[in-house]
Amino acid sequence: MAAFPSPAAGYEDRCVWEELGDFLVPKPAATMLWLVREDFHKANLSRGDLLVVEMDRVASSGCLALVDYQGARFVCQMFYKNGAWYAITDSRAGRVADEEFTCVGVITRFIKNQLNDNTEVL
Repeated sequence: MAAFPSPAAGYEDRCVWEELGDFLVPKPAATMLWLVREDFHKANLSRGDLLVVEMDRVASSGCLALVDYQGARFVCQMFYKNGAWYAITDSRAGRVADEEFTCVGVITRFIKNQLNDNTEVL
């Protein structure tokens, strides 16, 4: 009687975590993870979600970005219009002044915290 081969045959060398890591973080040296500290409903981000931020990626109009502005670091959506950059969050929006504003990186992926357990954010 012939046995069926294992469905896992040929996948012994790589575990799912390695493949997931390759997908989420294609450039480890230029990537950081950021835990969302406050909800950003317009972007479907909630407190406790995990963001993948590529620090060497150039911002484009409509992208989500992690930014430094007047000493605070937060997530916003960036838009380029009429030769100027604009940043939008749930609570504020406006034109960006280059001397006060730094784009830390562009958010390329995010992982939703589906537990809704009020994850402690440091």
